[in-house]
Formats: sequence, C-alpha cells, structure tokens
Amino acid sequence: TAPATRGAETVLSHNGLAAVSVNAAGVTIDGFKFTGGSGRLIDWASASNIDGLTIENNIFNTPSGAAHGGVIQLSGTGTAHNGEIANNLFEGAGSSSWLYIGGTHSNGFSGLDISGNDFVGSADNAAFQGAANFAGLHIAGNYFGHALIAGLNMGSLDDPTIDANTFVGVQDVAMQIGTVNGGVIENNIIDGTGSGYNSGGVLYASGIEVWGGQYGTATS
Repeated sequence: TAPATRGAETVLSHNGLAAVSVNAAGVTIDGFKFTGGSGRLIDWASASNIDGLTIENNIFNTPSGAAHGGVIQLSGTGTAHNGEIANNLFEGAGSSSWLYIGGTHSNGFSGLDISGNDFVGSADNAAFQGAANFAGLHIAGNYFGHALIAGLNMGSLDDPTIDANTFVGVQDVAMQIGTVNGGVIENNIIDGTGSGYNSGGVLYASGIEVWGGQYGTATS
C-alpha cells in the first residue's frame, strides 16, 4: 500500500462499544482519526466472512483505560483471509492491546499483512494473537515504542515472516512468538533499552522469545 496522509479526511469520536463493526468482505477503512473512549474502535465479532479487510492510513488515539480488549479487535468466527493493516498510527493508550486477533477457526486469518505502522502509545501489547493456527502472516516495517510492555505477543503461527521492524525501548519483550512449521525472523532492530519486568526484585527483559506453538511449549 502506498503511504498516504493519516487521518486527514474524517475525525470520528465514539464512546460506545465499537466505532466500526465489520461484517462484510472487501471492506476498506482508510483516512480516519479515531478518538474518544470506545472500548473497541474497530470490531469483528460475528460469523461473517471479512476476507480482504484493509485498515490503512488511520490514527488511533484513545484515552487511558478506554480500551479493555483490543482497540482493533478481530475475534469473529468466519474467515478473514488476506487482510492488511498498514501505515496506521497508534497513540494515546491502548490498554490491553492495540491489535487483538482471536476466535476464528484454523487458518481463518491466512495471508494477514501488518506493515508500516507506528505503535507509539501505551499498551500491554502492540499485537496479541490467541486464535487457531494460521499461515502466511507478514509483519514488516513497523515501529514499536517504549510505551509498550510487549511488542508482538502472538502464538500458533504457521511459518510467519517478521522482517525489518524496529523496537525502541519496549519494556519487557520485543517479540514473543509461537511458531509451527518454522518461520523467518530477520533484519529487525531491537535496541535493548527496555526497563524489564520486576520478578522478586530482579528485572528481566527479552529481545526475542520463540515457542513451538503457544507460550511455554517446545520450539518445533
């Protein structure tokens, strides 16, 4: 996707459950600035197929404590093949996660591309994934800043590619990845200046943790 002006077209302030609920394939959400105390700004929670969903060139700005799940929460039970989340700015406070992926059946998110985004606001995770295995995930050219506790916290990924991302001061772990059938992690910059998490008076921080599926399983 060619870079474009972020949030220049429409400002949408919303304090309900979801500013935008996606229930159809081929939807593009482009050029918005989302503000206000909505629990979720973009939501998919139905059995509808939303293949080809594109979320690009937006600004997401939520106040502290507003979002308790994902600011973008994709947890439906249909399919969401070949989606794209690109060139967005995430600022303010994302609470749990800026992007939450979960709920769909195996391989329902195949071909998802997350690229060119700036995650500078505070959140537990920039991206969290707890869904069934899916293939073809591509995460490239994103910036993850020091207000994040974790950059990528994603499990059960089938041969993902994580390339050319920059992690600056991410507090606990830049990426915690669960893989099946291998994957490629290359050309990323992790500056190692995160504050770490306190466990019994000892601070721990990690650059890359790789597991063999979900958290805590052996690497395959």
